[in-house]
Amino acid sequence: MAIIYKIVCEVKWMHEYYLTSEKGETVFDFAAQADRMNFLFQQFANDAATINSNLLFVMPESQQALFSNSKLKVIPSYSGFKLAVKCNKKLLPDGTTVFVPVVPLPASIPVMIEEKNSIGSFSNNALTKPFHAAWYFSNQDFPFVKAFPFLSNPVPAFDSAAIYEQGAIALHGAGDVRIFLNNGAADPWLKLNGTGYINESDKWLLPLSFSYLFSPADNVTEASFTLKDATAAEVKTIKVSGAHALKSVWLNFHTDKDIVKTIPGTTPAVSSVYSLEVTGNNGYSKTFTSLMFAADAINISNYRGIVNLDTRPANAAFNLIDNDGYLFTRILPDTTRQPAPVFELWMKSRPVFWQYSNNKQRKIKLTPDTLDVLADNSGILMTKNPLSLTYSPVLVKKPDSSFQYLPNPVPGDDVKLSGSKFFVNILVPESKMFPLA
Repeated sequence: MAIIYKIVCEVKWMHEYYLTSEKGETVFDFAAQADRMNFLFQQFANDAATINSNLLFVMPESQQALFSNSKLKVIPSYSGFKLAVKCNKKLLPDGTTVFVPVVPLPASIPVMIEEKNSIGSFSNNALTKPFHAAWYFSNQDFPFVKAFPFLSNPVPAFDSAAIYEQGAIALHGAGDVRIFLNNGAADPWLKLNGTGYINESDKWLLPLSFSYLFSPADNVTEASFTLKDATAAEVKTIKVSGAHALKSVWLNFHTDKDIVKTIPGTTPAVSSVYSLEVTGNNGYSKTFTSLMFAADAINISNYRGIVNLDTRPANAAFNLIDNDGYLFTRILPDTTRQPAPVFELWMKSRPVFWQYSNNKQRKIKLTPDTLDVLADNSGILMTKNPLSLTYSPVLVKKPDSSFQYLPNPVPGDDVKLSGSKFFVNILVPESKMFPLA
């Protein structure tokens, strides 16, 4: 009998950096999944680059036996990966051809996210967090209820007391996700299409040992780090001090009796969620909630994160098999092929101001063509709003909805920080578009 491998599900990691058209339309602008998949197909047909240039999706080394025994394979696909399993074919009485895993699927299937090339420079992630946490994506309703087809946690609600970085996203009401432009406007928030964006609440998986960073402005010479469990009971406290301001502190939350619950050793649940309270002299105080820890065997420090897929999660829309144990991939009596479910991860690009400086350090000035989109800062021009970084050049939309060409940042350009603004500096020669002042 021929060996048959069939697709259990597919995960599409859709990064705005690669999935933006010339006039700024992105894959996120389409409300229906079928239309988003068509957008991806057009990109594929045009041989456009994808996030697979930067990320690999692989089985954990520590879980090789799980994959081998379950006859599972992780297969790269355009903008993501597919999970495949060895199957037997079965013909149902109504003429439908279904596929049954040779070995029942395990309760949970972890797929590691490995970075080939850094995506930090062009991805919309916070830069001020004092420790590096990995992504944890899942089809479980944990710690929050998920909305099909998104594996990310819901975008956190807007907090009027919080200080937001340029590019931060927040929920301003039901279905109303906005991004912080940091443009000095009375209302610096721009509404986005859709809601299923990867956000900072998805970066919550830590190794048991990691570095905690202080900035020079913190001026902390004494600090206390207290790990608490879900009941607020103290698990372990680490105290450090130094003659000079602390820069980096190595924290080790291993315990003598290994009481910290880790994955994949335990099924993620409320009891496996921790908080970290950090206090220091000179008024330093921070609390980090909803933290989870990875077992040492996972070597999470070598990865950017995990996509953990339950075979039968609480939300049946995310199931990997049907109630009879068949894959959703099947051939209907009319020979129509029903594909496997597609789960999605949406990632925003880093929004930056485009700054134009003369290549001979001369002052340049605005023209009637650029007046609507650029502002003059003493002979250096800058876009009035930050624009999302893209792999391919895009046109800039003007207030009258017409489009203006401006030299784009190119892949690899350094993103710089001035005050609270992220920008890319683009050197330009004297020209009709950029005349000398």
